[in-house]
Amino acid sequence: MSAGKCRICASDSTLHNGSVKGKPKIKCKECGFQSVLSEGEERVYANFKPCPTWKRPAAVLLYSCGLSLSVTSKILKVGTTTVQRWVKKLFAGIHVSGGLDYLIDKFHASLL
Repeated sequence: MSAGKCRICASDSTLHNGSVKGKPKIKCKECGFQSVLSEGEERVYANFKPCPTWKRPAAVLLYSCGLSLSVTSKILKVGTTTVQRWVKKLFAGIHVSGGLDYLIDKFHASLL
């Protein structure tokens, strides 16, 4: 069910995603952007840029090599919490019983 057009990618694949102060929110399935639907609003979100796909594996690789979250985020010009979220998501549920080789294999499998 389409809730409207996305303001960023102009996709029709949006869905209702709750409400804020009585105004319905929509979320785009293509780019993940969320916005509040309001009638007559002519805002353009020019500052929103989706993160390139190469940054996520690069961030996890840099962090795995021993760089801190803050240094990794500064190198890739993304937020520190974004890097933290990516690392948590990749290594969620991994038990390090296999050692470093297991982690490297898991990392390469996530890239495919």
